[in-house]
Amino acid sequence: MAYINLLPWRLRLAQARQKRRQRRWIALATLMVALGGVYYLQVSQRLAQQTQVLKHQHQQLTSAIEAASNTLQERQHLAQQLTAVKQPLLEAILQHLPEGVALLSLAQQDQQIHLKARAPSQQLAAPMLQSLQGLAGLTEVRLQQLFGHTDNAQAEFELSAAALNDHKVGAYD
Repeated sequence: MAYINLLPWRLRLAQARQKRRQRRWIALATLMVALGGVYYLQVSQRLAQQTQVLKHQHQQLTSAIEAASNTLQERQHLAQQLTAVKQPLLEAILQHLPEGVALLSLAQQDQQIHLKARAPSQQLAAPMLQSLQGLAGLTEVRLQQLFGHTDNAQAEFELSAAALNDHKVGAYD
């Protein structure tokens, strides 16, 4: 037996509903893809901007670090030069200290050197004064003050001397 559809309008209506549903899904999918693309573009643009900012900050930090490094290297070089100039005279003064004399401070202002020391007795001040007078690089060595402590028989004394132009001591406490 043959099957005859007596209500073809229902079939057309069902097909029309199905086509509308498909169009809605296609439109929704297209809208989602478009929104995803817009979001992706915005995110990538924002990331590109942040990357540029970070690169700029990195360059600034790198240049600041290089400048600080160069300054530090210059200071280290200067310190090495000053140490190289100061050490020979300081070592010579320390070698001329008599046995038992302790150096308390050593300072230089312009060409004037001030030395403060402690000794077990006052008699050690004279040999130290004589040995420093014979030291190359020092002139006009004078005893400034001599303090004697009777309770423990120790003496503190201060010496001053003029340093020649090429000799520098600095300050040591």
